[in-house]
Amino acid sequence: SSSNGTQAALLDKLMAALNEAKEILHSGNAMVSRFGGERASYGVKFFTDNIVLGFPVSDDGESEFGQLVFITGLYQYTLIKHGFFTRGGISFGELYMDGEVVFGNGILEAYEAESKLARDPRVVFAKSGADLMLSHLAYYAKVSETPHNRHILVDSDSQIFISYLAVPTDGLEELPQEFLDVLVVHRDLIADRLRTFAANPQIRPKYEWAAIYHNHIVRQFYH
Repeated sequence: SSSNGTQAALLDKLMAALNEAKEILHSGNAMVSRFGGERASYGVKFFTDNIVLGFPVSDDGESEFGQLVFITGLYQYTLIKHGFFTRGGISFGELYMDGEVVFGNGILEAYEAESKLARDPRVVFAKSGADLMLSHLAYYAKVSETPHNRHILVDSDSQIFISYLAVPTDGLEELPQEFLDVLVVHRDLIADRLRTFAANPQIRPKYEWAAIYHNHIVRQFYH
């Protein structure tokens, strides 16, 4: 019964995290405040502990790309507040979504990126997504001038991923206390997982990666 109680508590915690994250996605409040739209422009599909976001693209897709990066990072950040890491893949391609079906090369390539490239608790770009982003970078004289500069990082294995701890602070002149509190949660969660999986060579490296990422972000804020 003790094990059942622990599992029930974990499920309650997970449901609270998902419900908060779902509210962000379905309401579009983040998109309204960030991009000025009247409602969220993306489609959302949940199944088990997975989520699919589909953004219809017009013109060169730069605006939609920025929205995707922002809302994905905010989703990751929201789950971190509750103690859950996430992993995923981003692609650019054909996709059909309705209330019952998700179909197309877009979802297949995103799944392949998540399952074969992400490895660690990060959301990485499939080749098609990376190519789209690089085409946008060509518009600017300097990478530092691009709107995605703070939100996207290139890892030591050349994978491009969303910097989920940078997204909530975009445009802020000073860090709010809520964000600082989440940084502490992030740090303590990583330390706990490193202890828990100290003898597990398959899982521990994922949290070693998270520790490196955490320290990188802290150095950026407090250099």
